[in-house]
Amino acid sequence: MIAHFGASRGENVPDDEFVFRLTKALTVGESPHHSEVLHVLDKLKAVERFLDKNDGAFLRAEFVSYFEGG
Repeated sequence: MIAHFGASRGENVPDDEFVFRLTKALTVGESPHHSEVLHVLDKLKAVERFLDKNDGAFLRAEFVSYFEGG
């Protein structure tokens, strides 16, 4: 994904904002459990460990943007 789109559009999405935005985006009727969203964040952080800071920011921003419909 990073190679395809490039990392220039990566905004910094802090953990708390990521959880808030993803929870809001996934809410259709009943909100997902907070622990489920934190589990997604943990998995994303595991991937981010292998990326440089800019690529990690890009991946996180694109991930949450996908679920927000952007």
